[in-house]
Amino acid sequence: MFRYLNRNSSFVDTPRLSEAVRHRDGSRVFSLDLIRALAITLVIAEHTIPVNDPTSPWRWLSPVFAINAPLFFIISGALLLPVSRRIGTFIRRRASRVLIPFAFWSFIFAWLYYHFTDANIDFLASQIRWFWLRFTFPEAWFIPILLSMYLFYPVISPWIRTATLPRYRYFLILWAAALSLPFIENFSGDFVFNTSIFGTFYGCLGYAVAGVCLMRYPLLSSRGRQRRIAVIAILALVGFALPYIIIAVPKLYDTYGQRMSEAISVTTAAAAVLVFALLAPIKIKGHNLVRQGVTFIARISFPMYFIQPMLTRYVIPNCCPELMESNWLFPAVLVGSIIVAIPIRAIPLLRKFLG
Repeated sequence: MFRYLNRNSSFVDTPRLSEAVRHRDGSRVFSLDLIRALAITLVIAEHTIPVNDPTSPWRWLSPVFAINAPLFFIISGALLLPVSRRIGTFIRRRASRVLIPFAFWSFIFAWLYYHFTDANIDFLASQIRWFWLRFTFPEAWFIPILLSMYLFYPVISPWIRTATLPRYRYFLILWAAALSLPFIENFSGDFVFNTSIFGTFYGCLGYAVAGVCLMRYPLLSSRGRQRRIAVIAILALVGFALPYIIIAVPKLYDTYGQRMSEAISVTTAAAAVLVFALLAPIKIKGHNLVRQGVTFIARISFPMYFIQPMLTRYVIPNCCPELMESNWLFPAVLVGSIIVAIPIRAIPLLRKFLG
């Protein structure tokens, strides 16, 4: 049985959470860096490869590319839950690491919109004014969602500290049911998903809960092997087999193709949870080139996320438009994002304000 509380009712880390806790103290966990590096690579791939074109052969990769942002949500839960600091300290640290860079990048995107599109000053002023409340620039849609999850982490942390596997399972099953609602809309009629009986569970918070659950109860452990194999099989069927069936049948693809590629989707959630569960146990001893490379990409993943739309929407179309239709677009944007991110991380002032 896990130990959860000491005499002062403070959280006592369990062995299966120890690696994530060490990451909070500044050390690196290779598997989480690997997942973060994979996530940012998939972000760039999704924006440079025509996976949503029904005539493109790349559409078969859309279930894989769709898990990019959900992987970041899962990593967030694995690293930050349960919150062990005071609420004010936690919120202040999260705001300084995410909200300030997000504000700076919002001004950069407003400047790009002004110079490269027909957006007027009043529109851009409104976008900047309300950036903290909702995503106002599509390039950064998932940042406000992540910030809203941060606000809720201190609320859910007491439950996270004491929850057992059956309680995690109960929450995640209801979350999966909520994420299935978009797929039954054609049968039940139009409705607002968060007003259904599963509405409270509809959203991205389940990714964070799944992250901390998988750190406590790894799917690849030897205990309860048959049940864990069954869970892996269900995740594979829902996360990959079902999307591939949808892609293979044109009528299904026309109806559900967009749904299955969204972050708030049961297929995307199943695929993301499965990938995280398979990669989380990976370890590499020593400081070899593979570990150094993965850690490097993981460290610069945040500025890379903002740099890649600048390249694909503004720089490349105006400076090298022929590259937009080339097979070299993905490697060019990947390498370009890394090159631009290096000075951002190297200069302390830029690192603070640009991520």
